[in-house]
Amino acid sequence: MVTAAMLVRADRVESTGGWISLQGLVSAIVTMPVSFPLEYLDHKLDYRNNWQMGAAILVCGAIVFALAYGAMSLFELVLVSKPARPRES
Repeated sequence: MVTAAMLVRADRVESTGGWISLQGLVSAIVTMPVSFPLEYLDHKLDYRNNWQMGAAILVCGAIVFALAYGAMSLFELVLVSKPARPRES
């Protein structure tokens, strides 16, 4: 989560020049699991508001943790805890 917050902070630095500007792209990608449902409900995140960005990153971190924990638990349930077959004599 700290890395995501650092990437968002670096992405918010003003930049000029060049023919293409990808400013704000990292912020949109990092907060995608929160920003898409909110935009569907007609509420846009203010990418300049530190409190909203912090809350969005925190919720996204919790979602990623829950998905990883669920996948790990499923992996353990399916592959690791299989009962051993009895040997036939």
